[in-house]
Amino acid sequence: MSKFQWMRWMMTAATAAVLCGCQSSRPPYLHGETFEPEESPTRSVHTTAAAQTAVGAASDATLGTAHFDGAQINTLGQHKLDLMLDGQPVGEALVVYLDLPADAPAQKSRQSVADYLKGRGVAESQIRFQDGPNPRATGMATSSIAGLGAMSGSQAAGQSQGYSQPPAGPGTSGLTSGMSH
Repeated sequence: MSKFQWMRWMMTAATAAVLCGCQSSRPPYLHGETFEPEESPTRSVHTTAAAQTAVGAASDATLGTAHFDGAQINTLGQHKLDLMLDGQPVGEALVVYLDLPADAPAQKSRQSVADYLKGRGVAESQIRFQDGPNPRATGMATSSIAGLGAMSGSQAAGQSQGYSQPPAGPGTSGLTSGMSH
């Protein structure tokens, strides 16, 4: 057998092995895992994200000019109201903060929101309106930015923008001991 014939025979055998592979007639062993399709709304990642979104919308509870077309609630506002309803504790009144400019038709906007919520089954006695943004939904970002630098191990990231590290609180003294200063 010549070298050329031997190479041709080896290439044919390799091709046959690749094409046939390690096929088996028995079914694959299942370990008990069942995976739902990515687009399934019941996947735990989707239900967790939906719950967090609803709680976030309920804790913010503020509608602004982006949520209205004139005085009418738009689809963005309707979606936020739906999320607020999903995140609202049962039995509590729904407080809606209207952060609208002074020249906006606030009374018509309130009525539009109330009409939408009534259509969703919320009693008028369960709806309360407050003017302005939700005072509990605001906060300074500087402490979060400074904490981000501490988490990443780079104090310089926060300090280069003029932010300082937050003071160590009780039980946090050992958390930064391995960081370089």
